[in-house]
Amino acid sequence: MIRPLYAGAGFPRPFARNVGSIKGRGNLAPTINLTFSMVFSQTIPDNSVPYGTIPKPMVKVTLYYKEGCWLCDTAEEMLNGLTLKYDIHVNKKDIESDDELYEQYRFDIPVFEFKDGSNLYGRIKKKELIDKLEQNRE
Repeated sequence: MIRPLYAGAGFPRPFARNVGSIKGRGNLAPTINLTFSMVFSQTIPDNSVPYGTIPKPMVKVTLYYKEGCWLCDTAEEMLNGLTLKYDIHVNKKDIESDDELYEQYRFDIPVFEFKDGSNLYGRIKKKELIDKLEQNRE
């Protein structure tokens, strides 16, 4: 036997009748009365991080790129996608602005250079980038 549903609640009518009533209607949700001071009573010291937030580790990265390089754009987008987890400071260097950089990196771009001297270049995988960010966080 299929029981008809109580209007708007999704509970079978017999259950809704036994819950209680306010002005003749079934009271399906308990009411919780909280005042503003009860919810926001915690004070935060001025020198601390706001309650509920976790400070992100800072990472400094140098990106060697060339205008019009789709791999460079993809690598930069991948790095920008990780800014929710890391506080990333990127120093972008266009290799076409310096002949020495151009000769050094023209076949390897994009190149991420980290503070420990290690590099990621070419088709960079997200897992490799995350591993390097973890190793070089401050």
